[in-house]
Amino acid sequence: MFRKKHSSESIEKIRQAMRGKKKSKETMVKISESLSRKLMRQQNRNRSFLGHIFSIYKAVEDYAKDWNLPISSIEDFKNWSVDDPVYEDLFNHWKESGYDKSLSPVAMRLVKKNGFVVGNLTWSIKKNYSWWSEDKVLIQQIEKNLNEEQKVLNKRDKTWQEKTKEQIKNLRKKKK
Repeated sequence: MFRKKHSSESIEKIRQAMRGKKKSKETMVKISESLSRKLMRQQNRNRSFLGHIFSIYKAVEDYAKDWNLPISSIEDFKNWSVDDPVYEDLFNHWKESGYDKSLSPVAMRLVKKNGFVVGNLTWSIKKNYSWWSEDKVLIQQIEKNLNEEQKVLNKRDKTWQEKTKEQIKNLRKKKK
């Protein structure tokens, strides 16, 4: 019924609507179409020149808060981005590629501890960094394989639990 891509928030709204009173197929199609239009507006906003700058700033601002790092004001960040020919070039290449995620412009810090101030930032593209490139998929697969191996090696059956309890008792006795 829903052939269009939706954000996780939109999917949850659809699920909640479906759980309520019986909805006709027409109602559900209207909900799907309205959520799709909302998603398209958001994507178009983020793909515009200034919209992309603001979306990058929002992400940077969240990191700065989480890591307690200094950050430039939105106006300084916007002025720096608009005046930077590197950003304009990267943005145009990204747009020409059909908004390929690996070519998306990103603001990177030169020195991590100096935070997200304009003098410490430079523009680059996602594929230049392993946590955004194809390496990310390989790293995730390797981590998954290692976790599976560890689960096989570290079976937590009844004998393991008894052995662990015995070790804890022995450690407590030694402390006394």
